[in-house]
Amino acid sequence: MRADIDAAVKIVRAAAGFDWSWAVADLERFSETLDWEVSERRPRGATLDTGLHVNWPKANAIIDAAGVREITVWVSDIAETLDDIVSCAIADGFEEIHAQLVEYFGPPSREVIGEVPRSGWQFPNVVVFLTAGLKALEVSIVNPDHQRRLDIPEQTTRIWKF
Repeated sequence: MRADIDAAVKIVRAAAGFDWSWAVADLERFSETLDWEVSERRPRGATLDTGLHVNWPKANAIIDAAGVREITVWVSDIAETLDDIVSCAIADGFEEIHAQLVEYFGPPSREVIGEVPRSGWQFPNVVVFLTAGLKALEVSIVNPDHQRRLDIPEQTTRIWKF
């Protein structure tokens, strides 16, 4: 199983430094900065060809009426099966990318530890996550307005009184 470590770090650095408006046109502009290509457009999304050295060199963008919500990039091979070798390769890739991102950006502002570890860095106009999924490593580039909507359930606690 391969992970494109250098590309993962390059993607996060490019996303952090990009002038996001979160309009659909950002897909083309961001793709150009990394020599990617928008290969397919759909009403609620797009597919980008990344050229990464993995078995599915693509990224998926989710689009809604407000514009781009999120771009997910697979930065490792997508495993066909789950086994200890795959799990170790994903964990090793996650640790290596994570260490380089911490060196460059400092510690993550968000972390989830568990079966699917996830670390995130919050920047003024983008939130970027590194996720060790069960079958692949992913980098997610998230519109901060969308992330705030996702965060509301995490921040809200209801106390029911009967």
